[in-house]
Amino acid sequence: MILDAIFVLVLTLMFALGAWRGAVVSGSGLFALVCGYAGGILAASRGGEWVSSRLVLSPLAAPAIAGTIGFVVAWLIVSTLADIAVVWDRDRVELGGRGLFDRGLGGFFGLARGGLIVVLLAVLVSWLDAARDIGALSGLAVMPDAENSFVTEAASGIVEGAVSSAFSDAGPAGEVAARLTAHPGQALGSMQAILEDDRMNRLFEDRLFWTLISNQSIDYAMNRNAIRSIVNDPEMRGRFADLGLVDELAREDVGLFRDTMAGVLSEVGPKIQRLQNDPEIKALATDPQIAGLVADGNAFALMNHPRIRRIVNRISSDF
Repeated sequence: MILDAIFVLVLTLMFALGAWRGAVVSGSGLFALVCGYAGGILAASRGGEWVSSRLVLSPLAAPAIAGTIGFVVAWLIVSTLADIAVVWDRDRVELGGRGLFDRGLGGFFGLARGGLIVVLLAVLVSWLDAARDIGALSGLAVMPDAENSFVTEAASGIVEGAVSSAFSDAGPAGEVAARLTAHPGQALGSMQAILEDDRMNRLFEDRLFWTLISNQSIDYAMNRNAIRSIVNDPEMRGRFADLGLVDELAREDVGLFRDTMAGVLSEVGPKIQRLQNDPEIKALATDPQIAGLVADGNAFALMNHPRIRRIVNRISSDF
């Protein structure tokens, strides 16, 4: 409720500011913001790989950096061009003043601009809330819980749809990116729970399972205890659904979840088996520098280590 009240206050202030500044100024500001969002989405979906190679960044962080750069560049260019219309409007107002229609339209543009700002703030709050929940940030105990905010939930739905559309060609990876962006708390919590589950470790260590998968003996593989314990667990099915790895209906439908997992495994199984036998990956365990980073819990340095980056880029191109 507190967050919703703050967001409503922002909308009210933006409406009043838009009415005071008039239609041209408010409309140009709205147009610049929309172009900024469009530039950010385009840069994130098309420029992530370029940013990763040029700035020596992790492929996981590169799309976010590319999106931020795209937003700023697009917003600055359009704002600069819009100054021409603002100067014209200033001269017009000096001669005749602002009418009721001008202020009303300005208020509408201000409200729309406020809506875009609220969406951005809501996503930021969601990420801060997720960082607090997983212990990545401290000192946020007094921040209201984003899960109780109607506006945050609505904004997350909008962002998820936009990101999913931008990464529509990426398949399941695009769905995961959309869930992580729009619902970070839920997605990160589910991802952490999946990775820490002992059944996943047993599944990855089950050589016979992966051999059956690589030989396209999917039905036999899906009857192994390692995968059956996951398929029959409603909590695990829910975690996979939270990440967008399976359809939402698979949360409750055991058969649908099993069929979906079987289809995915038949496609990626041979690639995963190659990874299990990859000498370069096995060699990482004997690298003292990487072992030290793992012991220190320095995930950022690990993601940017040259050997890790080379393997990640190779795996990304393979998948």
